[in-house]
Amino acid sequence: QFSPHDGRIYLTDYAHGEIVSLAPGGGDRRVFFTGEVDGAPMNPDDLAFDREGHLYVSDSRGLTEGTAEGRLV
Repeated sequence: QFSPHDGRIYLTDYAHGEIVSLAPGGGDRRVFFTGEVDGAPMNPDDLAFDREGHLYVSDSRGLTEGTAEGRLV
């Protein structure tokens, strides 16, 4: 998914429990999120942005809302 916030491509890496972003040309890989949510490992399997730029991520535990500002809500 392309972020309306920063124009980067956001991808899920289920195996490593990460959300990563790439520059529109495919380079400049950045880890947006890795680790746990509420004490449980996150294994993101899909993501989507709404019209306001909120990032929604699904994993086996459900949905989490955040922004492309480098923090998880």
